[in-house]
Formats: sequence, structure tokens, C-alpha cells
Amino acid sequence: MNDEYSRWGRESLVKLLARRLERTGRQAEIPDLVFELGSAEQRTFELLRQGRIAEAVTIAKKYFADLPGLVLRFADALVQVGGLTEATAYISSQLETRYRASYLEWLAQRAEVQQDLGTALEWRLRLFREGSGLESYLNLREVAQRLDQWASLRLTLIEKLEMDQSWDLLIEIALEEGNVSRALELLPRQRWGQRDLQVAQAAEADHPQAAIEIYLRSVERLIAARGRGNYHEAAAILQRVKGLFKHLDAQVEWQQLIKDLRARHARLPALQDELDKASL
Repeated sequence: MNDEYSRWGRESLVKLLARRLERTGRQAEIPDLVFELGSAEQRTFELLRQGRIAEAVTIAKKYFADLPGLVLRFADALVQVGGLTEATAYISSQLETRYRASYLEWLAQRAEVQQDLGTALEWRLRLFREGSGLESYLNLREVAQRLDQWASLRLTLIEKLEMDQSWDLLIEIALEEGNVSRALELLPRQRWGQRDLQVAQAAEADHPQAAIEIYLRSVERLIAARGRGNYHEAAAILQRVKGLFKHLDAQVEWQQLIKDLRARHARLPALQDELDKASL
């Protein structure tokens, strides 16, 4: 904390003195001021302005390691002064830190900008393996499709995710790819039930009965958890269930269902009140 405050104070002083030099027409003295009194960051960016890339990188490696935002800003600045190769090498040198995901993303994006899709795919694959997520999967797909490699790569990725039992992500992928049947098949394997409503909503059009079953399980969990907020959420879900029963022309069955639910939870006045408010 003291080091951070000291750095901020030093930078503020240098900025103040630099403005004073500018006002008195002594701009040529500013670089010397920065090198004498400036922070590592100020000295590094002044070196870049002078085209002294190797010296700037040396300072950055020494002082920026625990400042990921500054690492990325410095890399962007390197690119702007024509140091793409140096920037790529610099970011690659930081991959053993805990910020490597951000750095892998930078490397992948930079390769894509340069139309170096083979390299971009390598970085995207590594990023996906670091911490698989839907966004990472989609980014990887985009690059692989441009290289006409997606069909085979997708099979490999799905097999790996199944081996790792990454059911939540597999459900997200199935939904994103429009494979609701697959999402329904995978749903019982998820860990915390957090994809239930997402899958149920996707299933409403072509699998209304399955959607109803998922919704009703969620309603029972919410009621069991107690609390006005949970009851309100349960009522909102039941409104969707009511709509599905209407779509199936099964209003009689709906009336019996809501009647039974109210009867089973007759001793929960807050729930009954939320159901009344939702006209259920």
C-alpha cells in the first residue's frame, strides 16, 4: 500500500513539474525530468516515445509483473510504436503468472488482427484448456471455422468435456447450438441445478411437457427454501407453467395442479399471497 501511494505521489509530482516546464516553454527538459524523478511506468513510456523499445521492455519486466492492467497497456503501446514482435514476446514471458488468462486473450486477439489464424487457434486452444467456458468455446469455434477445422476439433472438445464431466458447460453448448434434446438429456447430470430454468425456457416450444416438469421441480425447491422472495419467484415460474398448459389445451389439468399445490402448502400464507397476486 505504501509503495502504491509513493508511486502515485511521485507520478503526480512529475506531472505537475512537467506542466510547469510546458508553460515556460521548456518542453525539451521534460524527458530528463521523467528519467530523474519519474516512476517506472513514466520512464518506460517515455522510452517508448523515444523509440528505445529494448530498454522499455527491460523496465517493464522488472516492475510491471503484478500490475496486469499496466502489462496490457504497455503491450498495446509497444504495438503502436511498431514493436509487435517485442510486445508478443513480452506478453508470452508473463504467461506463468496468475494473470495468464488475460494475457492469452491478448495474444489470441493480436494474432487474429494480424490474420495469423493458425497462431490464434493455438492461443485459443490453450485459453480454452485454462478455464473452459462458453465464451472461450465460441471464440475458439470462430477461428477454427475460418480455418475449416471446426468439425473435427469440436468432436475432440466435446469428448474432453464429457471425460471431465463438465456437464454445465456441455448444457450451455447444446443450447447455444440449438440442440435442446441434448440439453434435456444432460440436465440430470448438472451439479447445482443452475441450468434448469434456462433449459426449460429453451424447451417450451418443442418439448413443452419436459419444460413443465423442470419448472415444477424448480417451484418445489423454491417453496421448500421458504421466504417471500422465493415464493415470488415460484409464482412467476408457475405463470409460465400456466401458459404451457393453455398451449397444450390442458386447462383442466392446470386447475387441478394449482389446486393441489395450494392445498399442500396451505400453511404458508406468504406463498398463498404471492399466488393470489399472480392470479394463480
